[in-house]
Amino acid sequence: MKNIMIILNAVVYNRGSEALVRGLSKMCKKCYSDSIITLVSAEKNFGKDIVDIENIDIYCKKIKYSEKSIWKYISKLFEKIKLINLAYIIRYKQLLKEAKKQDIIVIVGADNYDIRYNMQKGLYRLNTLLRKKTNAKLILYDCSFDENDITDLLLKDIENVDYITVREPISRENISKRVKNSDKIYYYPDPAFVMDPQETKLDSLFNNRDVVGINVSDLITRKKYGSDADAIINSYHKLIEYILENTDMGIALIPHVMNNSDLSALKLIYSKYTNNNRVILIENEELNAKELKYIISKCKLYVGARTHSTIAAYSSCVPTLVLGYSIKSKGIAKDLFGTDEQYVLPVSNLDDEMYLVNGFKFLLQNEESIRQELKNIMPQYIKKAESVSELILKCGEGR
Repeated sequence: MKNIMIILNAVVYNRGSEALVRGLSKMCKKCYSDSIITLVSAEKNFGKDIVDIENIDIYCKKIKYSEKSIWKYISKLFEKIKLINLAYIIRYKQLLKEAKKQDIIVIVGADNYDIRYNMQKGLYRLNTLLRKKTNAKLILYDCSFDENDITDLLLKDIENVDYITVREPISRENISKRVKNSDKIYYYPDPAFVMDPQETKLDSLFNNRDVVGINVSDLITRKKYGSDADAIINSYHKLIEYILENTDMGIALIPHVMNNSDLSALKLIYSKYTNNNRVILIENEELNAKELKYIISKCKLYVGARTHSTIAAYSSCVPTLVLGYSIKSKGIAKDLFGTDEQYVLPVSNLDDEMYLVNGFKFLLQNEESIRQELKNIMPQYIKKAESVSELILKCGEGR
């Protein structure tokens, strides 16, 4: 029996994080069917009543104390007087206690090392504690790195872990240039490609016509990604108007990060079409990642900003146009199609109100060839994602 911990540096109401965990835990159980898998997440109230994921045995809050706990103030005080190590030991007391029991710890890197997120210092400090407090094999997993993200601190952090995996070739190229021991670098596609859909009730719109699924992230409406909210909302309006005027298809606005993150932006878009029966807004935030994948799989075409929503579409062989705001979108498209051009539109270009419409025209005109290409690629691509099992088994040898 192996004890395996998965540490999310995000939250499971981000259905992309949930999809990642579902795919990864499925592969861990295939490696060690009797393994005990602990999931760590940053939700304030985290447990099986929040999200029930098959293959997860133990749910652990990343930070155990409450907002009003005296320990929170003690931790902040220690940080203020530069007793950083003590501050982090208090903050992550429960996590570190559980970590000592583990044989393998998988730390989900994803795009959290993006310097715009300002998380590198905190990740380094936690990973340093994990290295000191446990004898487990440490995997920094499923990472994406722009060249600008590869700071001295990141390289120092990589020294904490036994292995690092990247999810697309651009990141692999970027990190391989800077890490001396290239033997610790592995490449596997994102585990969300492995996750199966789960049938759920569809809106009647899906029964009457073909549907274009559309997702927008509140992230891309922030200025640091190179555009502004008004320009982006206007671009989405232009796209919807083009679809309504030039096709018979319906439109489903689909959130992928809950807690009103995506809905806040989607509602702005939908407000213009509340009386149009060809446009629907999916407002049910109780839908899990597998159910959302099922809905996305029933779309004829997909336009998405959230990376894992586009992974749901790609892995369902739905022709997809991506609104890219980081290296991961370009890297995944390049991995699938050999290029990201015309498959990924930089968010910064949405100031041109027709840019998104023109990108969609390419998708519409090349729909069948893209669908066929995805059908040809996807079986082997999913197998490549599943081959992370080899690394998990390697980490479990002799433990």
